[in-house]
Order: sequence, then structure tokens, then C-alpha cells
Amino acid sequence: MYQKQFAEYFDKHMEDILRDLDEIISIESVGDINAPVKPFGEGSRKALDWGKAYLEKLGMTTKDFDGYAVHGDFYPEGECKLAVLSHLDTVPAGEGWSYPPFKLTKADGKLFGRGTIDDKGPSVAVLWAVKAIKELNIPIKKNFRVIFGGNEEGGCEDMEYYESKQPFPEMVFTPDGSFPVLNCEKGMVHLTFSAEFSDDKIAEIKGEAL
Repeated sequence: MYQKQFAEYFDKHMEDILRDLDEIISIESVGDINAPVKPFGEGSRKALDWGKAYLEKLGMTTKDFDGYAVHGDFYPEGECKLAVLSHLDTVPAGEGWSYPPFKLTKADGKLFGRGTIDDKGPSVAVLWAVKAIKELNIPIKKNFRVIFGGNEEGGCEDMEYYESKQPFPEMVFTPDGSFPVLNCEKGMVHLTFSAEFSDDKIAEIKGEAL
């Protein structure tokens, strides 16, 4: 119903959206449980502070969960049935970047920067979706929540702690991965194989899902 209005709104504000994305990408939010700033280090804390401040700027009612996560409610009161969950931490930048990892770069019709896809880009999209709802006066009758975590890449301790303090709404989705086609991750397995070979060359390895 509001597709045209949203499309025009985002086209009009795209440079502002990219500015915000550059701002959060510039925060090196790699988790570090051994850092003096607890629980996940200074970078994770700065990223969550950024997210909380942005939610407040949008007029949302926020809560900080001891540095593990933050959330914002669209309405200050009323039962929350839906939450949008994303995370503001990233894996380490690593080596081999063609562009600075902690600065947004536009090149060849693409955006480059650590977290652009996972999960800072989607997080900024969520914030701007809320902003669009407010500025376009889209009639939202029920409360919904935006949740930002600070340790998804380090094992999701952020959400374990969050859930111990705040039950999740009955409906939660995350704008991560191949959204909206990918609806869950089935798990992850790390395997190590060893064998003896007559030489050091492996021509082919095949695997089959059971």
C-alpha cells in the first residue's frame, strides 16, 4: 500500500543513509571478551551506544542490557508482538582488502566496508525504515521493537543474556544473510580430516549431505 512512498523516500535520502552507514562502519566493533571494557570490549560498546543514541533520536524508548544488547520500542507502552533483531559487532577485518575496511567505499556499483552486509548495513536499513514510518506518518497501531546485539559473531552470548532479562516477543526476524529467503541457519560444523597420501597432491574432494 505504501510501496511508492517508501521507494521515493529512500531514493531521496540515500546519501544520508550511506552517511549513517559510513559512521557505524567506522566503529571497529570486533568483540574482545578479554578487553578492559566489559563484556565485549570498547568497540562493541561504542557500536551499541551508537545504536541506542540513534533509536532515541527516532523517539523510541530504549533500554541498555549491561553492554550485551540494547533495544528500542516504537511506543513507550503497549505489548510488543514483533521485534527486528540485528547485531552491530563484526568479525576481524583480516587481510587482503582492496579498500579500507572501516570506511564505506562506493566502487563499481557496490558498497565496501566491514559489516556492510553482515550486519551493519541491514541495521541501518532498519533504522531508516523506522524513520520513514515516522516521517511519512504511516499508521502503526501496535508496538514493535528494534534489538541490537553486541556479540553475534562471538557466539551470541549477547542474546542469551538479553533473553534472561527480557523475553523475546512472539515474532522476531533478523535482516541478515539472504533475507528474506533464508529464514534460519541450520547450524555450523567445524571438521578436521586427516589421511595418508603417497604424495602431497589432492585432485578432488567430494561431500554429500545426509
